[in-house]
Parts: sequence; structure tokens; C-alpha cells
Amino acid sequence: MKYHSEKNSVLWIAVLIILWTVQACSHKIIPVNKMDGYKLVWADEFNTQGKPDSANWSYEEGFVRNEELHWYQKENATCKNGLLIIEADRQEKPNAAYDPASKDWRRNRQNIQYTSACLITSEKQSWLYGRFELKAKIDISNGMWPA
Repeated sequence: MKYHSEKNSVLWIAVLIILWTVQACSHKIIPVNKMDGYKLVWADEFNTQGKPDSANWSYEEGFVRNEELHWYQKENATCKNGLLIIEADRQEKPNAAYDPASKDWRRNRQNIQYTSACLITSEKQSWLYGRFELKAKIDISNGMWPA
């Protein structure tokens, strides 16, 4: 695990850096405009500073699936220098939906222990078929679960 020096917190998942244009890989890259049958229909180069473009991205919020320990919140996603940075932090916060009598795992947890972000294109962008390219730096330490 890595420690985030400014907040003295532990990074739980990974700092995920995504570039939609692949530049330096060990295999041969064929630009989309040179591939038979493919045409570029959408791209996000994350070339703004601050929050990702809301025309392309929305967020999942709260406890979402699989009884995961992390709480998704948009504050953990930012764009900087052409990169999308998703940060996971260990931080304890009260669960506003807490109900000790609930059988729902999202509501019977008194506290949030970890925060992260999940960006989705739902109702913003969609495709039936396609080819997706990205460049990512993902921590693969024990206990990491990048999706």
C-alpha cells in the first residue's frame, strides 16, 4: 500500500491514470483512422483542469455493488495535465443513510471507511460494438482491485 503524504491516508485501490490516446506501448499501435471498418466516434483526452467533462461523464455515488467497502464520490476524480486521476483514500465518515435495523448492506454500515470515484458514460455516450483504447497506470499490489 502507498501512503498519501498530504492527508496521511492510505491509497486503497490505485491512482488510475487514463489516456485515450496510446503513445508508448511495446506492441504496434494502429491509429483508429487507419483500421479497416473503424471510425473514431468519441474520445476524451481529459485536457481540462479540474473535474471531468460533465457532457461525457457522470458518477456513481455511495455504496454501489458487491458489498464493497468503498464509498464512491465525485470528489475523488480530477483531471490534470491531460490525465484522469481517480484517487482512493482511507477516511472515516458517517454514512448518512445509516439504519442499524436495515438488512441492506448499504444502510447498515454506520461509517464509510474508504472513498473512491467511479465515472460512467450512462445516458451520455453509448455504443453497441467498438474498440476501446486507453493507457493506464494501475497499482497491482496485494489487496488492490482495479476495475
